[in-house]
Amino acid sequence: MIENRQLHYFITAAHFLHITRAAEALHIAQPALTRNIHQIEEELGVELFHREHKRISLTEAGEVFLVEAERTLQQMEHSIVAAQKAARGELGKLVIGYSSTAGMVVVPKLVSAFRKRCPGPTIVLNEITTGRLETALRNGNVDAALLYGPYTEGEFAVRILGVDHHIAVLPYNHRLAKCSRVNLRDLADDYFIIPSYASGGSRADEILEECRQAGFRPRTGREIVTSTLQTTLGLVSAGVGVSLIPNALRLFSRKGVVFRSIGKTHVPLHLNLLWRPQNISTVLQNFLSTVDDLRR
Repeated sequence: MIENRQLHYFITAAHFLHITRAAEALHIAQPALTRNIHQIEEELGVELFHREHKRISLTEAGEVFLVEAERTLQQMEHSIVAAQKAARGELGKLVIGYSSTAGMVVVPKLVSAFRKRCPGPTIVLNEITTGRLETALRNGNVDAALLYGPYTEGEFAVRILGVDHHIAVLPYNHRLAKCSRVNLRDLADDYFIIPSYASGGSRADEILEECRQAGFRPRTGREIVTSTLQTTLGLVSAGVGVSLIPNALRLFSRKGVVFRSIGKTHVPLHLNLLWRPQNISTVLQNFLSTVDDLRR
């Protein structure tokens, strides 16, 4: 089998077209160079050089082999560099799953910071309902998940990226829309739009707990459930009901709705980054380092 070292010897000889000078450039003895070139020719079953005394020239087969030999060594060098970059997390892929509410808050900031730190890896962003994010993470379909919820270290490793609180989302023509701040108890007679348990997971519990702390439960049996923030805002703008969302989302306004602070909130909203501790991907570790830098 022809070795890369022998290819390098052949290429050098082909460029110099002089065995002695090629041997000097390679820092090997002339007989060793001649022997290696003969070994290549024997392996191929063709002559690569015309030999006339001390002068040599490439045969037609030699010219073709020179092109392929140079391409082979270049590809090998590329492969080595690529492997080294992958080991440093400079290549590869990072799949981030996120709920619509969490994604709108932090995904752009995290991706921008990570891209500056590691421009090489491919970043795949998957918006997934909260109820399915844990399954996607558990199955390895995503490397990291961003979502709201009360999580502690266990099956998943957790970074708390921030703590937020609820605000009320009202139709623009709601009776309390002109108030700068509303008492949540004053919304007890309104229909509430909340995330479904299948899609929103803990977000539904957080809204119900906030209402419970205010002394009421949204109209029993008449809650309207939805799967995404945009759907929630659309239903509120149509006057179907009211809802509660994290305060950070007040930046994402929509025609027909108003955001209002509520007099007192009781439920802290933890924005979490989750990943599997078993995932030792260098790309993921670099992403976590980026997250830690942003938290400092």
